[in-house]
Amino acid sequence: MYFFDLALYLLLNNLYLRNGYVFVSFSFTKITVLLIKNKFLH
Repeated sequence: MYFFDLALYLLLNNLYLRNGYVFVSFSFTKITVLLIKNKFLH
């Protein structure tokens, strides 16, 4: 799980550098929703 968190952090950093804040916020929201769904499924 730690590795996943690290990969997610690096991915978000990379998206931020390339595309700016708005796109990252949108992506982070989508990822958060997916993580919440994943939690309820398990």
